[in-house]
Amino acid sequence: MLVLLLALPLLPWAKLAKDRTAQVSTLALLLAIGGAALVDYQAYQGDDWRAFNALNPARAPITDFGADAELKKHPEILARHGYTANDIDWIRSWFFVDSKIADPTSLNAMLIELGPLPAQNNAITNSWIGIKTFVHPVLLPFFLGALVLLVVLPSRKLFATWALCLSAFFALGLLGRPGVLHVYIPVISLLLIAPLFDARCQVPGVRCFASALCTRRSGGVCIFQHHGSFF
Repeated sequence: MLVLLLALPLLPWAKLAKDRTAQVSTLALLLAIGGAALVDYQAYQGDDWRAFNALNPARAPITDFGADAELKKHPEILARHGYTANDIDWIRSWFFVDSKIADPTSLNAMLIELGPLPAQNNAITNSWIGIKTFVHPVLLPFFLGALVLLVVLPSRKLFATWALCLSAFFALGLLGRPGVLHVYIPVISLLLIAPLFDARCQVPGVRCFASALCTRRSGGVCIFQHHGSFF
């Protein structure tokens, strides 16, 4: 869904609106997504999943969104509910065996007292971490390649895609999920190949340069092939 969102400016909307096959395919895709979501929802409604459904919303802010660090900054909240910083570390480490620690009622009460995570002091810092992750050593060669192609083959659609991309990762950081590398790989893949569909890329000199840029590092190509089926 993230890749689709970022690719919206690149899609040929006028052609898709007139193409019956595209319309039928889109409808079939939406029905498949809706059906899969419904089946998934129903699968979790049995009695066997009751404890999981109660705990899961309470543990997610701690294991996934950095609430553990914020809670440990407020020992008074922990003390009121009979928790210690070590207990929070257990939850952060996915240790749910002790029901007194993995208690959704207490965890939810502490999270309510803590307040919304994007309102915490480190929210903007997390957002910038989300942006700076683009220059992580694993991603840097491909990010630079995509940036060079943006300069060589600029277009309004490509600029719009880049703007959406940076905004999305800034927002993910704001929500407390910055720097998750596997989320960046399909997005950078999109930024890297999108300019190659530009008509100007059919000019032999530009095409050779763009192709050489994208295949400069065979290891990078393997990464994209490995994750191609993933996204």
